[in-house]
Amino acid sequence: MRAGGQVYACVQIDLICYRDDTTLVVQCKRLSKTKEIPVRENTIAQTYGAARFYSMKHNIDNIKPVIVTSYMVSDEAREFATYLNVHCMEGITIESYPMIKCNTSKSTGEKIYHLPMDQQYDNINIKNNNNSFYAYTVEEAVKKGYRRAFKWKSSS
Repeated sequence: MRAGGQVYACVQIDLICYRDDTTLVVQCKRLSKTKEIPVRENTIAQTYGAARFYSMKHNIDNIKPVIVTSYMVSDEAREFATYLNVHCMEGITIESYPMIKCNTSKSTGEKIYHLPMDQQYDNINIKNNNNSFYAYTVEEAVKKGYRRAFKWKSSS
């Protein structure tokens, strides 16, 4: 199993899992039950496209796209998933995990933390070493000397 950070067909794939002769391309959606916003058709289509692209790029025949969500899939998305053969796992409890990426800039040496909604979050790769890690809270990152990533602005 490989976790996180791979982008295929313009969608971030959370897990690529191998078992016997099957490869699962998994997209996880941790959604709020109180907001009642389900997984929609675009997520199904993106995950399907990403799985097909991964299959072609790596010459894999037996590949299965999977959506795992803490909430639910809309009725329209479920119908879409059935047609495209995207397996949906709904109502899955996803435990709390560290999501704040802390790394050291290669160019400036600055310690920077990135929140999931920050511009460069998906481009930051965290490796297990002294200069990068995942934090649970902003307070934890700040305590270790990291500052928030700046929002990039165009010069024009």
